[in-house]
Amino acid sequence: MIVVKRLARRIAPRSMLDSWSGWDEQRSFDRHVAAWEMAKSTARRFATKWPPRRVLLVPADPRTLVGSRGEEAMIAVFAQTVLAAMPDAIITVLTQTEEASLAAEARGYVPLRLWGRPDFVPAITEMLAQQRPDAVMVLGADVLDGHYGARGAAKMLIVADLAARCGIPSTVLGFSFNNAPSPALKPIFDNLHDDVVINLRDPISLERFRAFTRAKPTLVADTAFLMPPEPSPAHDNDVRFVEERRAAGQAVVAVNLHPTLFKGRPATDLTDFVERMAEAMAMVSASRPVTWILLPHDFRENEGDGIVLNAVGDVLRQKYPNTEFHAVQGVHSAPAIKAFGHHLDGVVAGRMHLTIGCLGGGVPVMALIYQDKFEGLYRHFDLPSWLLLDPHAATLEFAQAIQRFVDELPALRAQILRMLPQVIADAHANYAGLAEPQLDQEGIGAPVAA
Repeated sequence: MIVVKRLARRIAPRSMLDSWSGWDEQRSFDRHVAAWEMAKSTARRFATKWPPRRVLLVPADPRTLVGSRGEEAMIAVFAQTVLAAMPDAIITVLTQTEEASLAAEARGYVPLRLWGRPDFVPAITEMLAQQRPDAVMVLGADVLDGHYGARGAAKMLIVADLAARCGIPSTVLGFSFNNAPSPALKPIFDNLHDDVVINLRDPISLERFRAFTRAKPTLVADTAFLMPPEPSPAHDNDVRFVEERRAAGQAVVAVNLHPTLFKGRPATDLTDFVERMAEAMAMVSASRPVTWILLPHDFRENEGDGIVLNAVGDVLRQKYPNTEFHAVQGVHSAPAIKAFGHHLDGVVAGRMHLTIGCLGGGVPVMALIYQDKFEGLYRHFDLPSWLLLDPHAATLEFAQAIQRFVDELPALRAQILRMLPQVIADAHANYAGLAEPQLDQEGIGAPVAA
């Protein structure tokens, strides 16, 4: 049967494969929800320890665990926060693949490879009863609106719900929520146990979430704001270049671009974008004392930033040889990139967690927007909307916006630094559950009301 399925997938047209995939996803979604309804009726509370010693993390990407630098940053902050509060804590992570399990072990976590099981919900129910974690935290990131699939989002929420029904402090760490959430997730959110703490990481996501579901959310900021920078010797040459250009009277502005900005669009759109961005950079350099840094933040093979940044560098060398730029080479960790970013005067960024890393150091960022990811983040800092740049803009619009950005860097930096203490406090609020118990221990062993 497996051989037949593989052969069918090789010869079937793409439209048919998409239809099969959607049908499989829906069937799996329905199966997990039905199992959840059964599990809710049999949940029993049990005693947990305080402070918690066994903490279960539900990651946003159980396939790779740390596929992007944003996920790396959020998981690193989670672990640092837990271990700072409880140095002897045991962190268990749900995984789907060997790759993710190895990544968990390399970081000192205990992998629990349950994610891909057809009987996922019964397996989670059994695990909670046997291992009895003292706290459960769900890394909401940008997946709980169903943009990347409702099934994965539902499974994450089901774990949080069943944990709460067992009397386990259960928190969904700050996540974003787009303007077109999957309707299939509404009954999941609506029926989450009241003791699940739901954190939204920006004001706009909070508004959208409240309009979508009756579940009660709390406003926080992204946990990645709490990630400490870690300077790396691998960036020494890059830092030296930045300081030399600044000493020569140049503003040093990084550019970060990635192919996801044009996901689902014809390849010619991305090629045209590269040409427009390179020309805009050259126009700005002709009118302002600016040196550019091509700064990657994602190093995945098929979605990495180098795909676009290398192309921009080629165009600058071929068509605009008088435009000075420096390309950061190599693969770097999220804390190292954050440390390097703090040396810059400004950044034009496509990656949200590069934006967070730079804003966290007081460095102004102009964002290339996609998937509604930046508007709410900028609301935290009360930053102007003109800093949100449409990647489909014309060359002249790019150049004029970036020129204004360069001219207003000092004022923007002052605004960011003024708002930063409150943003950091909001990021810490994600972990309020580690400071004091969310649940009392009454009713141990009794059924939990739906």
